[in-house]
Amino acid sequence: SRLERGRDGFGRTALLDMTKLLSILVLLLPQVQGTALRAATSINEVEPQAAVVAHLLSVVDDYLKYYAEEKTSWTESKQRMIDIINSATTDESRLASVNEKARMKKEHDETVAEYVTVVKQLDQALKEMEGADWAEKHGVKEQLDALYQESPLALIQSVGNRGTNASTLANSAALKLRQFRQEFAPGI
Repeated sequence: SRLERGRDGFGRTALLDMTKLLSILVLLLPQVQGTALRAATSINEVEPQAAVVAHLLSVVDDYLKYYAEEKTSWTESKQRMIDIINSATTDESRLASVNEKARMKKEHDETVAEYVTVVKQLDQALKEMEGADWAEKHGVKEQLDALYQESPLALIQSVGNRGTNASTLANSAALKLRQFRQEFAPGI
């Protein structure tokens, strides 16, 4: 009966009803989201490329923020490790501290390299969509240059790994943009 209660105080049938309702909502959610996106696009008449560019710029901003946080964290950690090394009383503790600092530096370099790889891919995509001067237009050129200068090896590796595929990546992005336009903004 509907009045039966389980250990947690909810009726078993009420829980089953909620489960059924949630499963229906999960099936309907993508359709509702698509309708809402098409309605928002037609109301605001936003060009799909502008929406994609805005999203990519947002991701670039996030990664530049992550880089700034990582750089600040590394600077503080490095200074603390230098203080620990300088105040070490034995050769063994000094060596252990130097090894720890080296491990931390390697970790920092790997993190920055990951950021460079992602940002470089976004940089290439935005150059294809907005032109070579996109970073200057959006006020992030100095931050990008600082990121690239800190990890030039990662930059070379990301270009080497993806340089031959840059046009393929750009063509793929252009194709997806055309498909997006056709689906959500056929009149544009």
